[in-house]
Amino acid sequence: MTATTHGRKGRPWRRLREQVLREEPVCYLCGRRPSTTVDHVLPLSLFPHLAHVRSNLRGACRPCNGSKHNRLVTAPRRRPAAVTQLKW
Repeated sequence: MTATTHGRKGRPWRRLREQVLREEPVCYLCGRRPSTTVDHVLPLSLFPHLAHVRSNLRGACRPCNGSKHNRLVTAPRRRPAAVTQLKW
């Protein structure tokens, strides 16, 4: 496995990718668009050993995944559907 592919070629990766997209059909970052790519939550550049670990993979749309690059995202950018105000 080379540093550039991280094992993201071949049947095992394709099957895992399909599983993630099937299980997470909506982008976990924006919550609006369909997932078309698989994002590594902990970036491959820092954690190459997690390339095929399911718990490190999330479904994401291409714009969100592209804008995330190699950064760690601690919380999704989703806006709550309805914000309730607390009255004291």
